[in-house]
Formats: sequence, C-alpha cells, structure tokens
Amino acid sequence: LQHYFIQSNLRLYKVMSSFNKEGTCLCKKTKYIAHGEAIMSALCHCKACSRAVGMSPVHLILLKPSEGSEDVLDVKEGEIKVVHGMGKMRHAICTDCGVCIYQYPE
Repeated sequence: LQHYFIQSNLRLYKVMSSFNKEGTCLCKKTKYIAHGEAIMSALCHCKACSRAVGMSPVHLILLKPSEGSEDVLDVKEGEIKVVHGMGKMRHAICTDCGVCIYQYPE
C-alpha cells in the first residue's frame, strides 16, 4: 500500500482523520482534490524537501488512500508530471509552472 506526502499550506490536521481538500498549483492551471486518511502532519526541514519547493520548512501531510481507492489525488484540470527528486523520492509537478503538488517514495 503506497503512502503519499501532500505538500500543503493548509492548517495542521489531526492524525488519522479523513482528509478531503481541493487545491491548485501556483499558476492555477492544475486543479486537484487530495483525499485519504491523514496519518501524519509535520514540518520537514530536510534538503530534499527544501529543494523540491524552494523553501524550508515544508508542511507535509502523509495520506493513506481510502479503502477501495488506489490513489490520494484526483486531477480535475491541467496535467502533472512525475520527476525523480533527491534520494528515493518522486515528485508530481505541474507541467506548466513546475510546482510540486505531491511526492512519494520510489
């Protein structure tokens, strides 16, 4: 079962709570809904996360897909592209502005 880290500027969420939020990238061409079970919410200061978004700390929400679902993100408009990051992380970015929307381990 894959877990995903959603990069967020949203408020902190209770651990093990249901998560269902709409979001956009910086240019607003990519619109998505992130959903699942929030397992963890944290601020990360590592170099990989800092380089991926260009700042530190990065607010991460660890999501587990809801039962019966394979993914935690539904792209409603625009496109995302998956790129290799530092270490063993992959980053899903907007194809227009390059903002990282979510990341996951390889």
